[in-house]
This record gives sequence, structure tokens and C-alpha cells, in this order.
Amino acid sequence: MSLPLGKTLSELRLAVMIRAALATTLDAGLAWTPIIDEYLRSNQEKLFNEFSWCRLETTVSTAITLGQRDYDIPSEIQNAGQIHRVSVIDNTGRIWALNHNEDGGLENAIARDTNNVQVNGKMAWYRIIDGVLRVGPPPDATQVTLVIEMMPGASRLVADLDRCSVDSEALIQAATADLIDRVGVQDSRMIRAGLARHLGNLQSRQRPPMAFSFASQNLVGPGYKCGTPSVGGNVPYTTNWNPF
Repeated sequence: MSLPLGKTLSELRLAVMIRAALATTLDAGLAWTPIIDEYLRSNQEKLFNEFSWCRLETTVSTAITLGQRDYDIPSEIQNAGQIHRVSVIDNTGRIWALNHNEDGGLENAIARDTNNVQVNGKMAWYRIIDGVLRVGPPPDATQVTLVIEMMPGASRLVADLDRCSVDSEALIQAATADLIDRVGVQDSRMIRAGLARHLGNLQSRQRPPMAFSFASQNLVGPGYKCGTPSVGGNVPYTTNWNPF
């Protein structure tokens, strides 16, 4: 199923203007555009960082070259924290996840496949160094595909047609509450209570984490890694995945 698109910046801005009842005419409301846009951007960043938006997770794969240790990472990746898992598929279909060798202390680590069997003499770890993904030990001819499960960064929300990365309704409510607090036209507590209920409803529709499975909704609680089609899942690695 296709990924549902978030509202555009212009749509979000208009919704905030209407809900905040800033002015009786659209022209008067447009004077608030820079402030509204900043509230939308700051609240998207906050929501994006506080929750794991599973619908945004994606999987990319690249062919492994004999002996090659360094591989390009997608341009959306700015830091290692956006990578949730790196796995290897060999020429027999065997799959195993690599250890994240963040501080360089796992040079002698041993990986295990989906059946918890040790994978000896094969790639066992990865590390992000100078903008590339480095693996080790060097791959042999039996290792054919490198799989990266990742969370791209949030959209920038600069141009009118830029679409938000988080839930549109949550973002509109959060920005509206901030704007109302600024102008003092009404009490924002009711809006913030509605936002809390909305986020709670999104979370309640999220099934509990399941190993090698995938999520059913787009939002889960803070700190939870979304259930993307991980090692041993039933969704092909070569396709982008979302739970909608």
C-alpha cells in the first residue's frame, strides 16, 4: 500500500490560521505566516524526535563487492542513530544482522543468523566512518547483499508544497496551541488536551513490539524502534516498506 502523504506547509498553515481564529480575513491572517511556519517546523521536529514514526522507515539494499569494506550510505542519513539495522544476505539466502561497532571495540565480534547460529568467518560488524558505512571482516564471494534499515530525517517544511513527515493533525494542534499562547486570543489548554488524546489514540493502535515482524500503525512510544521488515521478515528487503 502507498504511503499516505502528510499535508503541505500551505495546508498546515491555513489550518492553523483557521483554528486559531487570528483574523476575519485571509489577508490579515497571512501576516502571521513567518510565525506560524516556525511553530510548524519546531513542533514537527519535537514530534519527530519524541516518537518513532514507523510509516517513514525504509529499507535499502546494495550489492556486496568481494573484499570491499566501505559502502555509501543513503543521503538521508546524517548520523548513525538513523540506522536501525544493517544485515547481510549470502548466496544461500542466509541472513544475519551486523553488530554496530560504534566505538571500535567489536573488531572480533561474531554475528548470529536468524536461527541464532553463529556466522563464523563472515562480516560481523559495521561502523559509520567519514560518511561511509564500513564493514568487517572484509566480505568474501558468498556474501551478496547488504541491507540497511533506516529512518530518514524529517522534511524541512520550507516551501509551500513541502509535506510534513509526522501526523498532520497532531502537528496542526501543536502549532495552533503555541500560536494561541502567543497571541492570547483563547485558552490553549483544551487544544493541548485534545492533542494528548490524539497522540494517545495513535499509540493505542500500535501493536506491541514483535521480533522479526512489523508494525501495524505509524506511531509508537518514545524509544521504541519500529517493527520494520527485519531479518527473517516476510517483506522483501528490496522494496521500501511502510505499515499503511
